[in-house]
Amino acid sequence: RMAGKLREEFSSRLVAHYKEVSGPKWHWLEDSVTYDNAKIPQALIMTGRWTNQPEMLEVGLKMLKWLSKHQTAKAGHFRPVGSNGFWKRGGKPAIFDQQPLEAHAMVCACLEAYDASGDDDWLAQAGRAFEWFDGGNDLGLPLYDAQSGGCRDGLHIDLAQRSVMRDGA
Repeated sequence: RMAGKLREEFSSRLVAHYKEVSGPKWHWLEDSVTYDNAKIPQALIMTGRWTNQPEMLEVGLKMLKWLSKHQTAKAGHFRPVGSNGFWKRGGKPAIFDQQPLEAHAMVCACLEAYDASGDDDWLAQAGRAFEWFDGGNDLGLPLYDAQSGGCRDGLHIDLAQRSVMRDGA
């Protein structure tokens, strides 16, 4: 019971922050988008569903839709906000260093959004974020190695330079 009460209280605080900070072009609850971003809308979607709070669910879906739109490159692949500067309101999102936990968080949040809404577009968004690991990213390089089971710790601009040097181009 205590965990449920805390979940509702903290989620309500997130919605209140969203109402204070968001605007017509900024559907976020802070003046910056930083790290593990999709977890916040995912938490609101889950709590809104589980506690039958439609406004909370709506805010979570709106935030996730906005985040997803801004984490899609013009070429159509997933491009998370980079940790080398993040994204401050009024500025531009950092392109690099892209972190694997951002792709993971987006996959999880989109699957939760699909479960909540039944909208197939969320499945497509989850798939695009998952493809980031396999080369569907700004550098076209896989971060996951199926042979070893390992994953690089991020997508960095110097990976492109090393790849070019290794391939002899």
